[in-house]
Amino acid sequence: MKITVNPPTQVDEVTGEEVAVSESQRVQVSGEPVKNNYSHAVADNLAYESFDRKPVLRDPAFQEDATAQDVLNYWRNGKQPTQDEMLHIQDEYTRTGDDQMARFLSYKMTGNTDELLPQDLEILGIEETVTDDPNVWSSEEIDHEILSTDDSNDYNPENAQRIASADLGESPEMIVVQKLAMDVCNGQMSRQEAFVRASQSGVDQRLLYAAYNRLADAMGGGKRHRDY
Repeated sequence: MKITVNPPTQVDEVTGEEVAVSESQRVQVSGEPVKNNYSHAVADNLAYESFDRKPVLRDPAFQEDATAQDVLNYWRNGKQPTQDEMLHIQDEYTRTGDDQMARFLSYKMTGNTDELLPQDLEILGIEETVTDDPNVWSSEEIDHEILSTDDSNDYNPENAQRIASADLGESPEMIVVQKLAMDVCNGQMSRQEAFVRASQSGVDQRLLYAAYNRLADAMGGGKRHRDY
């Protein structure tokens, strides 16, 4: 495409007369249609993906063919709910108003059984922990042992290895207590930090106390080994 920009005549600055402009003085512009080659930068995934992506719900309890046992296993598995699972359950509660579902979710997130009703405890298979056994630390005694006693000698990699080698089973509560005890002995956290981590694990607190007693017994520090 060729476009003549200047007119074919111009006014002479001296005489004021209009005179023709020679071909050589005319400004010509040749070019192609303008193409816009600008492309937008890639959008921040965190800012946009939540609008489009589907929740990830892999547990059998969330599948269309889920059985009552699948659902029960989910509540009992001792694992923290994922963000997608939590949002899905909250949506279900909003839709159905199922108070038991809300209590179960609270228990699964915190491990706290205070809000559970007796029938909830039975459904979840949670039994009362015996605390009047003279050979078992009560929850109050365990709290004091962890939070209030001298922890200056906690760093002990040899003890961490003994804890790692102890065959204490693979229940969720035992895995939590065993791992946190190893971290304390390896100097990766304080016993107070481990206490908080355990309380946030989503495992029933009474089961955690029972697991602590089993671990203490296996390491020779259980109540039955005290000379008083």
